[in-house]
Amino acid sequence: MQNSQNHAISPRTQELIKYLLLAKFSLTEIANITGVSEQWLQNYIDAQYSFVH
Repeated sequence: MQNSQNHAISPRTQELIKYLLLAKFSLTEIANITGVSEQWLQNYIDAQYSFVH
């Protein structure tokens, strides 16, 4: 996946995002910690949970 600035998001960062979501960090906190945009993060979450439904 890529962020809004067209940089690839590493698998390690994606794993960190999953961990932070499970730990109930806010989206703003996760974006600040990982350096991804909030819009990219929301799109990532939507894509991940579309597989669940």
